[in-house]
Amino acid sequence: MSRFLLLSTTFLLLNSSLTWANPIISEFMAVNRSTIVDDDNDRNDWIELFNPSGTLINLQGWALTDDPKHQLKWTFPNINLRSKEYRVVFASGKNRAGTNAPLHTNFKLNSETGYLALLNAEGLAVYEFGPNYPKQFDDVSFGKGNTKRNEVILLREKSPAKALVPKSINDGKGWKELDFDDSSWKQGKTGIGYDYGNRVGLDVSTMRNSTESVYIRVPFNVANISEFEEVILRLKYEDGFTAFINGKKISSDNAPRTLNWKSGAPQNRPDSIATTPVEFNISGFPNLLLEGKNILAIQGLNNQVTSSDLLIHPEIIAYKKTEVKDTYGFMFQPSPGKKK
Repeated sequence: MSRFLLLSTTFLLLNSSLTWANPIISEFMAVNRSTIVDDDNDRNDWIELFNPSGTLINLQGWALTDDPKHQLKWTFPNINLRSKEYRVVFASGKNRAGTNAPLHTNFKLNSETGYLALLNAEGLAVYEFGPNYPKQFDDVSFGKGNTKRNEVILLREKSPAKALVPKSINDGKGWKELDFDDSSWKQGKTGIGYDYGNRVGLDVSTMRNSTESVYIRVPFNVANISEFEEVILRLKYEDGFTAFINGKKISSDNAPRTLNWKSGAPQNRPDSIATTPVEFNISGFPNLLLEGKNILAIQGLNNQVTSSDLLIHPEIIAYKKTEVKDTYGFMFQPSPGKKK
């Protein structure tokens, strides 16, 4: 969490329509000397939005404004702000609203004092710094510092793991369950696969020219489940997978609808994206996870038995519940667009 200096809320009058189902302006910087650069390599002012709700919000028609009368405003394109996502908009005056490029308002922020608001599609201010935010300083951001989430790593990379390359329908029967006996399986560390250099801690190259599937079991421990508001599986993979926690399916990609012991991935997944982690939300995690020992079971899938490589490299990340309070201040370690 950024170092945070509390400021009296006499500087801030928040609109009475504010609810935490709406996105908020979590942080902004009016004097950017060295924090981040935009897509033109310029150091512009920036505004960070945060969605504290548990649902996706479409921002089409929403707007940012520095006009207290809301007559002049910059409008968002048709983009989504995912649950718990941070999004940076540059307050550069460049006026760019492309759906697949960095966003730029048509105004810049006043470093002495000013007004800033987020308007919904009906033009109502759902979040505002007004009537005036205080004088701003070089490379110091301002905002609601305690909206940043605390991340808890439940399953780290390079964790102990076991794997089995099945050779018949009877191999590993019941392998997804927590109490399954995997003592005879090959052991190592995540990631699991072959031909990915030092990313591989558990080699399963015996599956090549034999089968498209490998069974993987990775134990992990959990404490204080009630503190979590979200749990995600973060996975580097190639070609496909189906994942289970304590025997229950949680996510899959590039996998057939019905699995058997020799299932394969329907399509090849490019090596160029295999080492970039993808996040899968584990919905219903309070009913899936157990206090204490848990098991992540993954059926790794290749596309074709002759595939030259495979990678399954998981992490499990939990985020503690966000406490959103009406406290504001200067943040001496700005953190635009990042989960904290």
